[in-house]
Amino acid sequence: MVRSKLAPVFAILLALTLFFSGMLTYKLLSGRTAALPGQLAVLRHTSAGQSDRVGIQGRVLIQAYHANGALFTTWKGHNALTVTAINAIAGCASGLTTAPIGFGACSSWTAWIKVTAPNIFFAGQATNTLNPTGCALCTGWQSTATIAIPDSIALGQAFAEDASGTHFDEVSISPAIAVNPGDRVVVTITFTVS
Repeated sequence: MVRSKLAPVFAILLALTLFFSGMLTYKLLSGRTAALPGQLAVLRHTSAGQSDRVGIQGRVLIQAYHANGALFTTWKGHNALTVTAINAIAGCASGLTTAPIGFGACSSWTAWIKVTAPNIFFAGQATNTLNPTGCALCTGWQSTATIAIPDSIALGQAFAEDASGTHFDEVSISPAIAVNPGDRVVVTITFTVS
């Protein structure tokens, strides 16, 4: 009598044990792990605990100033690389292309920064610097642009792009930043390669 009541419990425990054992075995045999949000896993090789993963993470800082120069809001977030940016990195780093789709060259991928609202955008030329300052072996770069605002809008996105207008990365601004004529925004994207 007792055995027949416990049989379903043992069956469930056995099924759960097999399920989790299978997941662990798959993870150990495949050597796969998920990429962290905001990172691009370009190369991955795992052998005897060694990892050759290369990732790019972008932290975004947007500072909005009124016409009188007073800072009225600050927004921080993360970027997402576009498919064309991932393709360009793979093609240029491997040396298999000097003209990746969308960019046309293996340089100046972050020449401009745009802020947008539906059906309208404002752009500023980006200034790029290597990080850390004065580095011999650099770990990333920073793109900064100051953008004058001529209309009243709510900024909902930002993009770093090359001179032709191909987006290198995208940033969703939430909540949106309300700006007015005469305001300016300073957008700084700090890219870290790890």
